[in-house]
Amino acid sequence: MQSAHILAFLIILTIFGSMALRDYFKYRSRAERDREDLNEADDLNARIDLLEERVRTLEKIVTDPRDDLSRKINSL
Repeated sequence: MQSAHILAFLIILTIFGSMALRDYFKYRSRAERDREDLNEADDLNARIDLLEERVRTLEKIVTDPRDDLSRKINSL
């Protein structure tokens, strides 16, 4: 009788242990994907900042009155 209880306990322990391990590995995999997503988001934000700076520079060039005068002279 005692060995039957031990066997049942070991079976239950194995089931819950395997469920805990499965959940742990899912969590670890999800955490790794989240880190990769954050890294990608940081890269994209850096690229956006660079592009915004380039647009500001182009806007300055296009709206510069001296450059407009130069274009008018060149078009003559």
